[in-house]
Amino acid sequence: MKKYCIFVLAVAGWLLAVIAPALATPVIYDNGGPISNNAFVSDFDFPAQMGDDFILAEGASIIGDIHWWGIYFNNNTPLSEDDFTIRIFEIADDVPAVTPFYENNVGNVPRTFTENQVIGTYDSYAYWVEVEPIVLDPNTFYLLSIVNNTAADSDDNWYWQVATEPSGGHFLWDVKEENWAPYFMDELAFNLTAPEPVPEPATMLLLGSGLLGLAGLRRKFRRK
Repeated sequence: MKKYCIFVLAVAGWLLAVIAPALATPVIYDNGGPISNNAFVSDFDFPAQMGDDFILAEGASIIGDIHWWGIYFNNNTPLSEDDFTIRIFEIADDVPAVTPFYENNVGNVPRTFTENQVIGTYDSYAYWVEVEPIVLDPNTFYLLSIVNNTAADSDDNWYWQVATEPSGGHFLWDVKEENWAPYFMDELAFNLTAPEPVPEPATMLLLGSGLLGLAGLRRKFRRK
């Protein structure tokens, strides 16, 4: 029986090694992870809105998950629930559109304390949300805007962290002019991943065959 258990674990490990890569969710755009020297307010309560441009490659232009990082300024005491809105704007001649073609009030998303601090004082948090697949045109620039709403928080606003990528600047919403204005200072930390892949029939057949094989071996060992 001991030999059988070891064999089962070996086969299960092999199946996972074969199937896991087929089910991996690849990063299709990486604007860089967060660094600890700065962040910019992006909060309807402030009010201020930030956005950063991105471009997706041919064959990898469907968004399934969005990941980003931020802090709570100025008392470092976030509420139990956030209220995020994610929007995507088309960009023409380097100018983002005023009206988003995609808008999703995702509300309170998963939030994880990263054990890092920004400007030596403010706790950094990582966020992510799975969305219905967003199909974009490849090799085309878009603007991603992520804005929190901390109206229920009397002493903090939400700030989007700066990214590790070389500074290329981002965009901020000009409240007075009611349009996006380039802000030539720092990139914002986020990355985009593809939707969760659906296992191909051949992969499911391999998994099913492996499980049937293990069941047959179990019966064999029981008879012995």
